[in-house]
This record gives sequence, structure tokens and C-alpha cells, in this order.
Amino acid sequence: MGAFSPTAINVLRSSSVVEPKRHQKCLVNFIPDTKFFHSLRGRAYKVSSWANAPMNSIQVRSVGLWWIRRDLRIVDNEALTGACRQADALLPVYCFDPRDIQPRRAAPEGLGIPKLGPLRCRFLLEGLADVRREICKLQAASAAAVPAGVHPAAAPAGALAAEPVDGASSGATAAAATRKGESRETSNCKSGEGPAGSPVGCGNSSGGSSSGGNSSGNGGGLVIRFGLPEVVLPDLLTQVAAHNLKLRHVCLHHHLDLLEESAMLEREVAGALRAWGARTGVRVSVHTYWDRTLYHPDDLPYHLYEKASKAITPSPWMTEPEKTSGDKAAGGSQSWALPPNADRTRFRSIPPIMTNFRKATQTAASVRPSIPAPTFLPPLPAPFEPAAEHTGVAAAVAVLTGRGSSLAGRPDGEDQAGQVDGEGAGAGAGAGEESLPLSVGTRHVGHEDRGALGEVPRTVFEVYDAVCARDALHRLEELVGLDYSRLLAPLDPDAPPALHDPRTAFPFHAGHDRAIQRLRYYVWGHPEGRQASGGPSALGADGRDVCSTGSTGSQAAMGFLPPPSLLYFTNTRAQAAGVDNSTKLSPFVALGCITPRRIHEEVESVRGAAAVAWGSPGGRDASGAGAGVACDRARGVAAQQNHAVSTAACNRVPDPGECDWLAMHLCIRDFFIFTVLKEGEAVLDERGIVGRPVGWRRDREAFSRWARGTTGLPFVDANMRELAATGWMSNRGRQNVASLLTKDLGLDWRWGAELFESLLLDCDVAVNYCNWCYFAGIGNDPRNRHFKTVTQGIKYDEDAVLSAAWLPELSRLPPLLRHQPWTMTEAEAKLYGVVLGRDYPEPMVDPADHIAQLTGTGKRKTKSAKPCT
Repeated sequence: MGAFSPTAINVLRSSSVVEPKRHQKCLVNFIPDTKFFHSLRGRAYKVSSWANAPMNSIQVRSVGLWWIRRDLRIVDNEALTGACRQADALLPVYCFDPRDIQPRRAAPEGLGIPKLGPLRCRFLLEGLADVRREICKLQAASAAAVPAGVHPAAAPAGALAAEPVDGASSGATAAAATRKGESRETSNCKSGEGPAGSPVGCGNSSGGSSSGGNSSGNGGGLVIRFGLPEVVLPDLLTQVAAHNLKLRHVCLHHHLDLLEESAMLEREVAGALRAWGARTGVRVSVHTYWDRTLYHPDDLPYHLYEKASKAITPSPWMTEPEKTSGDKAAGGSQSWALPPNADRTRFRSIPPIMTNFRKATQTAASVRPSIPAPTFLPPLPAPFEPAAEHTGVAAAVAVLTGRGSSLAGRPDGEDQAGQVDGEGAGAGAGAGEESLPLSVGTRHVGHEDRGALGEVPRTVFEVYDAVCARDALHRLEELVGLDYSRLLAPLDPDAPPALHDPRTAFPFHAGHDRAIQRLRYYVWGHPEGRQASGGPSALGADGRDVCSTGSTGSQAAMGFLPPPSLLYFTNTRAQAAGVDNSTKLSPFVALGCITPRRIHEEVESVRGAAAVAWGSPGGRDASGAGAGVACDRARGVAAQQNHAVSTAACNRVPDPGECDWLAMHLCIRDFFIFTVLKEGEAVLDERGIVGRPVGWRRDREAFSRWARGTTGLPFVDANMRELAATGWMSNRGRQNVASLLTKDLGLDWRWGAELFESLLLDCDVAVNYCNWCYFAGIGNDPRNRHFKTVTQGIKYDEDAVLSAAWLPELSRLPPLLRHQPWTMTEAEAKLYGVVLGRDYPEPMVDPADHIAQLTGTGKRKTKSAKPCT
């Protein structure tokens, strides 16, 4: 008996052991010390170290490292799809980088408040919990679909069949979209080899509630770490390499971010991984993707921008670079040597005026189709896979000696002592050595021990403690006058989501499914969206689609459903209060729960349905018989019922012009992002994009009154208090408060931008800082606007709903006085019990300067549908 039996070897290979040195000793002690077993004792040392990794990790030769940033979704995620296609195992990692949380500028020059405020941090934690659930569900489904002992890369082709893109028709359309997505990923790989290995099937996984699924999954999860990505990621790969001795290739996949600081981080991470690969002999390739905009940078019509921009004044920080090989005069998809966030050359022709950019872009550029989610995910590599039920040593001992599989009965009690010291299976991370350090500042945070994976923090305060930003949080709380520990409940993944402030205009939680439901509700009038009947969703109380039947009961059910909010988008988009006055999708887009092109696809579906509904000739029914056709009585009644439902359906479908408005706003967002890519760090400079010196004041007391919502101007104060308590402020409110800070108070606009960056749920550095430059008069606004905040409040919140909700000291006043409390007479002040200067502060500026002639109104208007007859 000079070797292990096949049974013993199989048990060793299919088990998991974490501390090999101790287990080697344990295993050898069970082999008799005789000549007969001498060779067996020698081989036991080798085989026991082989038993360190489970079966799937022994087969892992390549690992796809998905570095999650602002892409918390599995649908329409090129980085995830590319990582699945590249490798035998998938390692999804999210890093809480201290530089993304700590202050942008320290006090006294800056505010010294965290870039990631508590409200947006809570939204981020919800998004992480959601994407972790989706990863777990997909990996569990993958493990169930693939036969035991077969790696997913070797699964039969039928198990990897592609399903239709979410919201698209099945068949050739979905297949074409999938093929286009795959070709884009190949072309977007900026370094390293292109996609290799087995193709990954794709499908729609947006259905179902995001609250479902076990967070611990069945063989899946998300790695959570605190620390610098350039340190954390190589450390994680060191652990993977120690447990996967046949590892030969690591592919890093991630989406690009904005600003030079992000491009520098991406270069540092790529360099650190390549240096790790050179030390370990593992080949490393880096693949980058772009998802921040509706239009891909490679598809912009740069030749049209040259014509539209007759004169472009270069920024004082921008030197004229040499032309690259990718700088072509023709439009269409182009080839560039550098990624978008590291190549300002290609964006130098972006027009400085948004209207010129929008017209040229919407005319000549096309939106790439979204890609579906993978139908399966490769397993996690060791040591991040779930712990095996039995350790490899215990199983081997059972086979070799015939004793029980448990080591608890050992006479010397060594195993029990080891367990007390924390050395059990799953306690360590190394292979044959002591546990490897994760990184400086990296630790596991959470209420549940998930082994090597880490846990999503339950509270935002755990995040601030982990990155040493609690002092910055205290400064923010002092500035806005709130205690966030009393506002934000702990995150419990196993319980229903916590309730929002009943006054908030954003009562939503993060997650891809919730983003899709909100999108469909807004454009179709129902969270399930368009149904298989081809018309807008209109489910009655009985659950039937009232748009696909002509029954009287369905007509009655139609009355229970509100029309889609998109029907009124033109009139309500500037309203200051309300949940459905705007899409409320910007926080989901900023976090990466949904992409702009996915929104665009849904809007285009509505546009197609609107063209059919509004363009139906004569309002004919499906049989071609009009309501006024002379026929027998039964057919006449049925035709009239069908016509009534058809008319109601027309009233529920937005006009194509509303779709144009929403598409325009997506293009405006692109303009700000491409402007940042063009101007670089100039958007963060005191002089702004145009480089104009302005003597900004730095009055801390005045800024504190503005931040706390105590300026004495109700429309401004209500908006600022809403922002501090909920993280949301309407677009009209943002314009007015920014105008007051910069044009009236003359305070440093960067203070306002830092506060917005910290508090806004939908903060995007490009949109935030470009807008602040815009309203401070140092950006792309040729008119240099100055808002009359009192008149704006009357126009866009006529009933003073916002002031009634967020200024309780004025809630007893009638709407007109809530807008202008300084106009109260003594009798009115006594009647309502409100004294200016005691209950509500005196205005910081002359309110007469904020009153202009009121033209029109911003109230919602009811549109009359075009006749369907």
C-alpha cells in the first residue's frame, strides 16, 4: 500500500481545509509509524496541502475580477458580462475607498465634510445589499443548473441559452442586441487580450422582487472591503493564488469614472495588479468599459461639433494637445488610443453651449442597445467560496483509518484547543502559512460573519468609523443642524425596508428592480410596464389587462388607474414639490442601478406605442369595424365598447412630444459629463470653466444660515431643509438656492457644491460641479441667470406645499403669506401666531429684489387627448 486509494484522494480533493500545517500534522498522526506505512506518511504531507482547495478551485486557471464602482446592477453591465466570459471563476469586489468618503477639501479652505454624506451612504448600502442578493441568486441558480462535478465553463450549450433583452422582443432582436454587446466589449478592451474562453449566455433577470433570495446564497456573494483598491485588490488575488495553484490568468474588468483623480486611480490599480502578476507569474489583463452616458464617446459626431462651435475659448488649464490617430473628421464609431477619462483631446470640439451639443448629437449619433444579464455566474474562487460541510482532513481520516469523520474525539485534544483559538475550517485565509493581511485600513464590518466575503455594513456610522471620517460627519451635522443617528435606522437585509420621511419626494430604495419599477410606473402608469398585448399596462382590480379587452367591467377598472406621469412631463418637470412631478430616476442612475440607455429604450417603447395610439385611423378596433358601422345590434354594442376602451387607452399614452422632452434631459446630462471630460479639473477650480476670477466671500455665518434653511426666504429655506433631511431637492429648487448663494450672497460656490456633493442622493461629480459653475456665472451659461426666488416659489409651488411641509413655523399661514411672510399685517400676525424675527428669521437680503412680474404658472395642466374617432 504505497499510495492513497482513489476514494481517499477524491475525498481530499473535494473538501476544504484552511490551515494545512496543523492538519498535515493531524493527518500524519493517524498513520501508524511503521515501515509499511512509511511511504504513505510521506505522501500524506503532499496530498493534505492539495486538499486545501475544493474541487472547483483546483480547476480554476483564470479569474475574472469584477471591480464594482458605480455599476450596482447585473443587467446591462458590460464589466460583469466580460468578467464572466473571461474566466473560470468570478470575484466581484466592492471597495470602500477612504478617498471617496473623506472631505474633498479640509477646513478652513473647504467645509471639511464627507464627500459621501450619510443619506447617499445609506442609499449605497441598499444598492450593495441588492446587487449582492442578485449575485447570490444567479450563482445559486448556476450551481443548480450545472451537473455536479462539471465546471460552468464546460456546461452544455443548452444550459447557456440567451434570453430576450429586458423590454425587447425575443428572437432576432434580442440575439442581435447580445451580439452587439459582445462586440462592444471586445472593442472596449483597452489593454490586455480580448475576451477569451467559453461564451456566456445572457438573459433577463430584472423580474421579481429584489427583496427575495437568501443573502448568503448557495455558493455566491460579493466581497466587501475597506481600503485603497490598489492595495486591496492585489491582496485578494494573493489569497486566491495561494488556494488555486493552477491559476494562470487574472482579468480585471471595470467601468471608467470621471475626472483625472479617477483616471489616476485606475492607472494605479492596473499597475499594482501587473506588478503583482510579475511577482507571482500570473498573467494580468485589464479591460475597461464606459457606461456613464447615453451616447458612447466613440459614437459622438465630432465633425458636427466642429461646425457648431464657431469659436471655442480654451480653458487656461488646457494646453492644445497633438492629434491622435483616433481623431477623425468623420462621424460614427471611432478608434481611440486612450480611454475617455484620460484623453481630453477627443472632446476639445464639444460645443460650449448645450443646445448646440444636443441638436448635433441627437441628429447624428445613435444609442447603443443595452445588454441582458448573464443567465449564470461562474463560482467564487477559493478561499471565498462557502465553507464545505466537512474538512478535507476529517474526511481523509475517515477513509484511511475507518474512524469517525469528526476530530473532536482525539486523545490529545489538539483540535479542540485550535477551535478555541479561532483556527477552525474557514477561520484562516492562507495556504500553508499564516493568514495574509488584507490591506491597511481593511477589515470586515457587519452583523453577520460571512467568512472571507465580508458583510455590507448595517449602518452608515460603521462606514465612517472604518475610514476615520466620523469627525467630518459631525461637522456636517453641525452645519445642517441635524442628528443623522436619529434619522437613519440600521439596514436589515432580512426585514422590510425602513420607512422614509412621509414628507419626502423620493420614497424609494436602491436597487435595479426598484429602478425598473419606477421607470415603468412613470412612463406606462404601472410598475409592470407594457404587457404582452402590445399596449400600455393597465391592470384592473381583477388583475386583467384592461387595455386588451372590451368588457364593461374592464372599462370600470380603468378608472382605478392614474394616467402615466410622463403624460404631463412638459408641465410638471419644473414643479418644486411632489413625487411624480419628475422621473426620480437620477439617484438610480448616479449609483449605477440603471443605465441611461435602458431608460432610453423604455421611452422609445412608449414612443412606439404612442405613435400607434395617436395614429390609429378612424379609431378602428382589431377586427377593422368602426363604432359607427351599421350592423346588427350585438356587434354594434361590442364595437362601441371596444371604441370606448380604445379612447381610454389613447388618453393613457403620452404624446410623442413628452418622450422627446425626457430624451432631451438624458442628452443634457451627457453634455455635462462630456464637458467635464473636456475641461478636466477646471470644473473644480474657483474660477470655473471660463477661468474668470471672482472675489468670492467666505462668510461662515452667512453660509451656515443658507445651509440650515434660515435665510428668511421660504422657498429657499424649504428646499434646503428638504435636502438635509431626505437627500432630495427638485431641479427648480437647486437653481434657486444656487442663485441666492452665488449671485445675492456672493459666497464661494465651491462650498455649495461640496454641501450638495455630500447630501444629494443623485450626486454625480460632473453634473453637480458643472451646474454650480453654470449658476455661479463661470460655466456654460451665456445668459448668466439670476433667479427671483420669491416669484419662482409662487410660480412653481403656488400652494406653498413645500413650505407647509418643511417650515412648520409657517404652516398655519395661507399659501400667499407662506411665500411672503414679511407682508403680514399686525392683525394677521396675531391671528396666525407668527412673529417674524421670533418664529421665523428676517430675510438675509431685500425680498423686493426677489420679486418679479409673474408670467404664467407652473401648475399641472390636464391634457386633452386627441379624438380617436
